[in-house]
Amino acid sequence: MQDRVWNDLLDRLELKYGDIEVQKRQESRSDDIGNEIVSDISYVDFTMPEGRFRVEKAVSPMILDKKTHYSHGSGNNTSVEYILSDTETVSKIKVLKYDDEMDDWTEIKTNNLSF
Repeated sequence: MQDRVWNDLLDRLELKYGDIEVQKRQESRSDDIGNEIVSDISYVDFTMPEGRFRVEKAVSPMILDKKTHYSHGSGNNTSVEYILSDTETVSKIKVLKYDDEMDDWTEIKTNNLSF
């Protein structure tokens, strides 16, 4: 479902704003145990009268379980371990707007956007 929505969105953006270039990057983060979670991110940048926008789709492994490890010693350390699927993924599409004052991208609500 997400792939169809993503491709439809790219088609609409290309029709409205001309030739767009899909760029890709990877982001990784790790849980408290040290397991690495890698997300593949595809994104497009374009300019509207309201400013610069970015639409991105992040695909990452599905989290099957979340285990919390407690320490009963002094200091009470707690760590979280994520159990990831080897075959299933989840996708998230979000819209960001470039904020000139902060010199960074900020996620915006997509309720009333029309591309």
